[in-house]
Amino acid sequence: MKSLPTLIRLKQEQLDEKRLVLTRFETEAANIKAMMENLSIEVACETEAARGDAESSFGFGSYIASAKARRGGFEARLAQVNEKIAVAADEVADAFREMKRFELAQSLADQRAVAEAGRREQATLDEVGMTAYRRARTPGQS
Repeated sequence: MKSLPTLIRLKQEQLDEKRLVLTRFETEAANIKAMMENLSIEVACETEAARGDAESSFGFGSYIASAKARRGGFEARLAQVNEKIAVAADEVADAFREMKRFELAQSLADQRAVAEAGRREQATLDEVGMTAYRRARTPGQS
């Protein structure tokens, strides 16, 4: 089974690629969450500024509407990315199971090879022992 190590390497590379895609999606989700947090901080600062200044409070309603629209956009993007994360996580799990299947097959093949080598060695030792026994039992031979 010389092809199994090659298949294992191929499956490992595929798994690594899928993990990379998953990591990119997770990073994108983290960035969106950070932008949402920054927006919340910005809204809090603007709310505080609007309380202290009558001129600032004039355009505050428009600002809040805009901020809500931006938050809605972030939430929609985050939902899309979370769906992609779920799909990518499933693909990573499938790729991992596939790779493990080949690794298990390789392990079993290795165990069979070791058992076969042990069986052959034992057969050789048995033959040597039988030959020595026959020689010892045969009269007139030294």
